[in-house]
Amino acid sequence: MPLDRRCSICGGTHDAVTVCAACKHASCWLGEFMCEESLGAGTIDLSTEALALLRERGETHENPTYWKPERAHG
Repeated sequence: MPLDRRCSICGGTHDAVTVCAACKHASCWLGEFMCEESLGAGTIDLSTEALALLRERGETHENPTYWKPERAHG
């Protein structure tokens, strides 16, 4: 399914995943593991590449299975 959302970091449209703007976790946006700031945080779209980079830097610890299209796009 083609996506027309753009990554908030790189601007690309490849594999955009909607995540919580505060913690950058798709599982939070999906309501599975919500962070403390989730109620007022809103959402942003990030590419899987951007999420992988954040994970590599230790800025997010979410399992990449939440970034798969069947889970991450609500």
